[in-house]
Amino acid sequence: MLVPANYPALDLQPPIDSPEVQQWIQEVKDTDIVIPDIDPTNPGLCADNTAAAADTSRCWWTCGGCTRATDITECPTAMDWGLTYDDGPSSHTLNLLSYLDQEKLKATFFVVGSRVILFPAILQSEYMAGHQIGVHTWSHPALTTLTNDEIIAELGWSKKVIKDVLGVTPNMMRPPYGDIDDRVRAISIAMGLTPVMWTRISPFATFNTDDFNIRIGTTTVQQAIQNWKKVISNVTKRNSGFVVLAHDLFEQTVGFAIDYILPDALAHNPPFTMQPVVSCLNLNMADAYVETNDNSIYPPSPLLSPEFAPFT
Repeated sequence: MLVPANYPALDLQPPIDSPEVQQWIQEVKDTDIVIPDIDPTNPGLCADNTAAAADTSRCWWTCGGCTRATDITECPTAMDWGLTYDDGPSSHTLNLLSYLDQEKLKATFFVVGSRVILFPAILQSEYMAGHQIGVHTWSHPALTTLTNDEIIAELGWSKKVIKDVLGVTPNMMRPPYGDIDDRVRAISIAMGLTPVMWTRISPFATFNTDDFNIRIGTTTVQQAIQNWKKVISNVTKRNSGFVVLAHDLFEQTVGFAIDYILPDALAHNPPFTMQPVVSCLNLNMADAYVETNDNSIYPPSPLLSPEFAPFT
């Protein structure tokens, strides 16, 4: 049984002076991965970070769409859809799980540690139903704005609470807001977490319906539908599969998924193969967790890729 007092405060950045975080910091130092000497960004993303945004050597996905070889951004096979949901678990996740079960679909859920504390039984339901679980930090910050130790705390506590609830440790993560650069990548890989993004066909065109903003009204349902239609039009031109950003935190995002996106996708001709990210990579679900993965494939070693020269 979880004891909330044994974890950091909910929805706040964890302190870095706890014994747990100090241990994780040392474990990162003990790996062969060198963390690039890159300064944290300022809050405000690209507009408030003109120098960082112009520095292509840091490979900042937020400003320019740069990716590295170890970033998962698509599925290798055309018409394969890596079905993902971020920011839960929430009370609304149950409605999504019911629909996915009804349609015999499996997905990847990137969960926030603070919300696992609130809804551990829902996380267990996701896992027992055969969905993949991944890390989405403890409190959902923009990771490039944090120090190295703060990033380690965010990822470490999320890994820990998932392991405490499920008995297994995920080896994939998604950075909140997609905010990742070579420093965040290196720390993630050093902690055994492969970054999973979503498909981006240009710096300004991503596979994102913007469903998250329906709740606050900055994106209307009609605008989100148009975003989805753009995704569909681009999918049919691709020789590989794709990953779409979606969320299960709010009633509006789950409603949009089960009332429009998923039914429309299931009716698409030619059909999509909708599955968790690990499955679309032609791996077994066992490969998604440290305890069940034989580690011959995941987590991948950035040292094998010349594109990851900053990490060596």
